[in-house]
Amino acid sequence: MKSRESLEGSFQVIKLLSRRPAQWEDCVLLARFKFEKYFKRKAVQLLHSFPIDTRLKDGSLFWQSPKRPPSPIEFEFKDELHFNFIVSAARLFATVYNISYTQKDVSPASIIQILSEVQIPNYTPVEKKIETDENAKKPDHIKLNVSSEEEREAINLLERAISNNIVSKEHLQTTPILFEKDDDSNGHIDFITAASNLRARMYSIESADRFRTKRIAGKIIPAIATATAAVSGLVAVELLKIVAGYGFDSFRNCFFNLALPIIVFTKPAEFLVNTVVVGCCTVLAIINVVGCQAK
Repeated sequence: MKSRESLEGSFQVIKLLSRRPAQWEDCVLLARFKFEKYFKRKAVQLLHSFPIDTRLKDGSLFWQSPKRPPSPIEFEFKDELHFNFIVSAARLFATVYNISYTQKDVSPASIIQILSEVQIPNYTPVEKKIETDENAKKPDHIKLNVSSEEEREAINLLERAISNNIVSKEHLQTTPILFEKDDDSNGHIDFITAASNLRARMYSIESADRFRTKRIAGKIIPAIATATAAVSGLVAVELLKIVAGYGFDSFRNCFFNLALPIIVFTKPAEFLVNTVVVGCCTVLAIINVVGCQAK
């Protein structure tokens, strides 16, 4: 502040400190406020700044393809997508702030009980100028002149945070979350799925299921269908040889490259065949057990 630098970073730290959740209920409430902010208030503010009939300087409509006007989303307890966002976001907040929770805490009954007591204040859009020219040059970092009023506000926020919480090293400790797509228990993909689908619903865009979201967010490159089919067919042929009781000389390894194309068959080593036979027999036994249970 004394160096006249932007207060944005300082206020961000103070805000996070003053609003730090202390228990699981606080995480749920924080997730609920995030829902209100991102899927209702931002849409209300945008439509206030740019009503549907807004026109540009050349007389064309502002809301025309590819731009789509947003639709504010009202929170509903019974909407599965809304519930999934609250739970997954609350779990992420709890992980970041080292707050423990149980499986009962994430149950619908528990979440509904917490949210039924929260009061969401009415939102009034503010008048602010939004740059619509995509070619306009963004202003460089501007140093601010810190007024005594801003200093007092920052100090009051910090004092309030200190008085309301036991400020210690453990209290201030947070845990950064690294995105992991392959662990379904961490809720990362669940949060991304809920948040992106709510965003899509707000702009009347087709939603995506969890598997498609996982593929996109995790940058998973799907296998080429022809190669997958070739591998499946070759494996099935070798499996049929095992079931039919063919001898060692009938088994083959296969190396192929469909781009060239080249397909080469070789005789496998005997110990490899024995390993494959044991593995395939195990698979067949599992399939048989599962089939009997299904019946």
